[in-house]
Amino acid sequence: MTQESWTPSTDKPTGGDSPLIRFRGTLDSFVSEDRTDEQSGRQYRHIVFNFTDISGEDVLEATEPFPFPVAQIRIPYSEPTKSRGATKWEAFAASIRSLAVPLGVGPGEVLQTLVGKRQEWARSESTVRVMEEGQWVDAQRSCWKVIEVIGVSGGNSTGMDILAHVADLLDGKNEQEFYQVLYPDEKARQHPEIITQATQRELLPALKAAGLVDVGADGVWHKVAQEA
Repeated sequence: MTQESWTPSTDKPTGGDSPLIRFRGTLDSFVSEDRTDEQSGRQYRHIVFNFTDISGEDVLEATEPFPFPVAQIRIPYSEPTKSRGATKWEAFAASIRSLAVPLGVGPGEVLQTLVGKRQEWARSESTVRVMEEGQWVDAQRSCWKVIEVIGVSGGNSTGMDILAHVADLLDGKNEQEFYQVLYPDEKARQHPEIITQATQRELLPALKAAGLVDVGADGVWHKVAQEA
């Protein structure tokens, strides 16, 4: 019997999840990584996030000791125009959409704006569509999410409070009526990024992209009920 020749690989490991569960670090860069499944031949893409400046106290939770100053987090990418949601990428994307307003950027610019900023990430359970025994089913899976951008309100409770307040002001009003109550509002004026985005007419699209509000055919805006 002829035995196939095989040589063990000494390449750096690229499979499996990071032992990190919750940590803080500086997002240095992100790149796309295309792969092909050896068995099915199906091509798929991951977005690889490269973090630096991770100290021992920044590792808030992990499955094993993590003494390294750098980390790579891989998230499977699902093209939004071809996806019905319930993916690991959507769980991540949903966590950063509300950051558009406090970061003072458009919804499509949030991801790039995170580069160079210190932030806290964590894995938590989300509903994801997966294949089990030949059928697509909804299952709970661990997904990466941005918890907070250090020094920027939005990923934390304070940021969500002001966004919820702005959504309350907008609820049941058209755009002109909204601006009439927003600009003199004392709480809103404590957040210059809110006023700046309103002036540049970027606030409403950002709130809509974050899933906080929606607009009817009559031009009247309404709050969107949030999951508990």
